[in-house]
Amino acid sequence: CSSDLPALDDLGLVPSLRHAIRDRSRTSTVAIELESLGTDRRLGHELEGIIYRIVDGAIGGFVGREPQSVLVRLDWGSGLDVTVQARVSGSGESDAERPPVLAALIERWREEDEAAGGGEGRLPDAVWNELRALAGGAGLILEREDGGRRIALSVPAARPG
Repeated sequence: CSSDLPALDDLGLVPSLRHAIRDRSRTSTVAIELESLGTDRRLGHELEGIIYRIVDGAIGGFVGREPQSVLVRLDWGSGLDVTVQARVSGSGESDAERPPVLAALIERWREEDEAAGGGEGRLPDAVWNELRALAGGAGLILEREDGGRRIALSVPAARPG
């Protein structure tokens, strides 16, 4: 039940996420966008609460890594596909434009950061493990993509409430 999220019970998933994103945007320098494609529908209180917590947790985890922006996309097809993605940007200079020694050094730093579980815009492992457990407990599969800069959750069509 999402009783600790009364707005979710009253308004539904999309309006509740819009409200949460608006609140978080007021205290963050990271731009956060929400796209909802198709006609949203109610999925049941418990499932909506789980999806809300996964999306909100992912946003918080990504924002802590200070990417350029975070995009939340809900695609209401036959089921619901949810992605939360950190967008990162370079300095505007590609590796090809940098002196070879500098490009090699930057690449080594990136590899070391990735190996240490970091990386610009990458969802921290602790947050990932918590969100994956939350999804698994509800029988949902949560995937991490793009080097940890995007998570994807699919809710089958048979799950509406």
